[in-house]
Amino acid sequence: MQKAPISRAPVIVVIVFGIIAVSLMFIGMQRSGEKPPDVEITQAGTVDEPRDVVVIMRDYRFDPKPIVLVPGETVRFTVF
Repeated sequence: MQKAPISRAPVIVVIVFGIIAVSLMFIGMQRSGEKPPDVEITQAGTVDEPRDVVVIMRDYRFDPKPIVLVPGETVRFTVF
């Protein structure tokens, strides 16, 4: 009786996914060091006049990115 050869496919799949995971980790590390864009807020929102913030939801991201808020201000979010 002859033994069936042992498949190397599971080992290859694990190695390929490991390489992909490490690559994505390095890409994420590089992106986290980027300085966020400068955003100028001319006037912080108040209770009487909240500042409008429009957020557009797209596949796996939000625009604008980042959303800049002033501590203690009142905002009105509009989400699309």
